[in-house]
Amino acid sequence: MAEVKEILQGLKAAMTKLLQENVQVALQEAHLVIVNKSMPVPNSPNLHKEKDAVVARFGKNFAANFDALVQITEKQVNVLDYSSLSLVQEDDLEAIIAMEGMISHARNCDIPQYIKFNTRLDSILFGTRIDESNNPMDPEQIGEAFKEAIRPVGLPAKNLLIAYRNFNS
Repeated sequence: MAEVKEILQGLKAAMTKLLQENVQVALQEAHLVIVNKSMPVPNSPNLHKEKDAVVARFGKNFAANFDALVQITEKQVNVLDYSSLSLVQEDDLEAIIAMEGMISHARNCDIPQYIKFNTRLDSILFGTRIDESNNPMDPEQIGEAFKEAIRPVGLPAKNLLIAYRNFNS
């Protein structure tokens, strides 16, 4: 099992570095698009100032998916506080649907590669069934890591959609 952990740690380090670089570029491009919009959203957080924190949170979130495979860390269970539930605004819904569409599109475009990667991970991790719910390289896991990393910034839905689209590209 130590050899498997070493392989996964190497893969985690390489992929985290690569994806963090991509997130940084996406956030820079999103910032430029937001700043150059003809109708900026008033009181919107400055994405450029928050970029480093978002990239760091993304790396932590993404790495946690790898660590969970070998039980290095345990994921925390989010318990819903029903008293704080509210209706989703139409703009927020658009951003949520856009992220889900991007995940589906990415997964469908490269399905043979994901199946091969799932099979390889499944073969080296005895007793753990690997599928899209726990494969750290699945678009849903990567998208969730980004979504959770950018959430604390508090971007309005229109700017969040721009960030998602730049991340997707």
